Amino acid sequence: MSRRRETRVLDLLESLFGADDPDLIRDLQAELETVTLKAGETLFRQHDLPDAAYLILSGRLRVVLESDGSEERVLNEVGRGELVGEMALLTDDPRSATVFAIRDTELARLTPETFFRILQRSPRFHSHLTSTIVRRLRRQSSADSPGASPLSSIALVPTHPSVALEELAAQIAEALTVFGTVVQLGKADVQHALGPEPPSSSRLARWLQDQEESARFTLYRADSTWSPWTELCARQADRVLLVGMADGPAQPEEIEHRLVNRWSKGRSPRRSLVIVSDSPSPRETERWLAPRDVEDHFHLRRDVAGDTQRLARFLAGEAVGVVLGGGGASGLAHIGVIRALQELGIPIDAIGGTSIGAAIGGMFARSESWREVLESWRSGFRPVRDYTWPAVALTSGRKLNQSIFGVLGETRIEDLRTSYFALSTNLNRAEPVVSTSGGLAAAVRASVSLPGIFPPCLMDGKDYLVDGALLNNVPVDVMRSLVGSGPIIAVDVSEVSDLAADERISSQASGWKLLWNRLNPFAARSPAPSMVGLLLRSTLVGSLAARNRNRDLADLYLELPLGRFGLLEFDAVDAIVQQGYESSLEPLREWWQGRD
Repeated sequence: MSRRRETRVLDLLESLFGADDPDLIRDLQAELETVTLKAGETLFRQHDLPDAAYLILSGRLRVVLESDGSEERVLNEVGRGELVGEMALLTDDPRSATVFAIRDTELARLTPETFFRILQRSPRFHSHLTSTIVRRLRRQSSADSPGASPLSSIALVPTHPSVALEELAAQIAEALTVFGTVVQLGKADVQHALGPEPPSSSRLARWLQDQEESARFTLYRADSTWSPWTELCARQADRVLLVGMADGPAQPEEIEHRLVNRWSKGRSPRRSLVIVSDSPSPRETERWLAPRDVEDHFHLRRDVAGDTQRLARFLAGEAVGVVLGGGGASGLAHIGVIRALQELGIPIDAIGGTSIGAAIGGMFARSESWREVLESWRSGFRPVRDYTWPAVALTSGRKLNQSIFGVLGETRIEDLRTSYFALSTNLNRAEPVVSTSGGLAAAVRASVSLPGIFPPCLMDGKDYLVDGALLNNVPVDVMRSLVGSGPIIAVDVSEVSDLAADERISSQASGWKLLWNRLNPFAARSPAPSMVGLLLRSTLVGSLAARNRNRDLADLYLELPLGRFGLLEFDAVDAIVQQGYESSLEPLREWWQGRD
């Protein structure tokens, strides 16, 4: 082990176990047994008996739950400085999950004797272990998305030999420096440091580890074609960015075929597609995504720093997600919140929501300007009063369709630069539907389909989709799967208050008498809720149970005071937008400044 390597391992041990017991650290260094895994190799399997815990010195591991079939569910990803396998030692139970390397990884093996000796002698380790276990259990119980430690090693791989990576790599590296030091590595850098002749695998591995440990991020640049260096870049990566030019061929070339063949199922690092273009409006992204198995994609314009900075925030685990809830006309306040975010310089890297939140979020993802959203609403949305015989709903849905499709047109979600989702409810299956691809207008139309007011949307010719608020009105948990560990701002515009009571409305109610009450200028006004109000409130009841869970998952949960506006008071757009702006500006400012 090189002197530099010994120093870094010592720093890691002291940070984890404490420097106040030098004898313990010295004993650990003496008995340290290292284990190396190549990408794809298994550390231990589910149901194995526990024989050790492991400290990750370099690399990355994935934790998966294996079912009786061939499916694997990802529970977690862990990187340098983290422990794995400690739970089985503490409980003396068989391993609860399978753990394998998704890149070349080096670990320190801690026998049960060593592990419990450290636990008894190191208060810092005891505290670290407790907080780690609590954090993992909370993450697994509160959200369906897997957890992951921050990325440190990123590989840029071209989709075609004509793609030049040097300029893009330099731009990404510059954007990443906001979050830590960056080292770029291409084949020429290795040759410059180690000589023109191919180094031994052990010498190259040690040198690469030294480079990775000297910086927060390591950016590998693959060759333009398949080569040993390209393979090594993919093997060293926590995340692979497949880079293509929008005006180039969309079909995978040899370099991608080789990668796919190399990665067996579930044994690959995270994969993202980056499409570079000069066009202000991406098009035909679907033809790039269809032949590939990637987890997400990004649109980058040459020389537009904001696009690269957005990608850097996703890579660093700092992407900002904004979740907009449903609530009738009160949802117009979301436009004011977006105005506050943009004036404060808070980035919106991903946006999504339910019902009117999905509509406002989709309009913003398309234009990326709160002013354009407001103008589109004013000019494109008309009062929905196309009442019909209520065989399916009170309205025919024709005017709603004209408004939504007129404003959003043929835009597809995958062509948006800002990551986006819309949540609706599948009535047939009683489950949420998260739309992250396909027609933007269709996704919004399904999400706003308030049962009884608007006709439902038919999906795949067999399932009916309605308003997502039935199950999840402020879907922070969905956003967590998009931005990972990044901060999430949630905006709740649904007033939770008791319905006004009226003794004339019980298990029997005469609509004629209530109508006469409203027509009679001398009669006292009834405080009773309208049929539309009851339908809207009924829609929200099912999602109230998720409210506290989503509040805990958000980094900032804004509950805006909008009770003075009626659920259908869409004509008050300017007043509602202004209220949203004024109510959110200072809380957002205070939260954002507090993160520095």
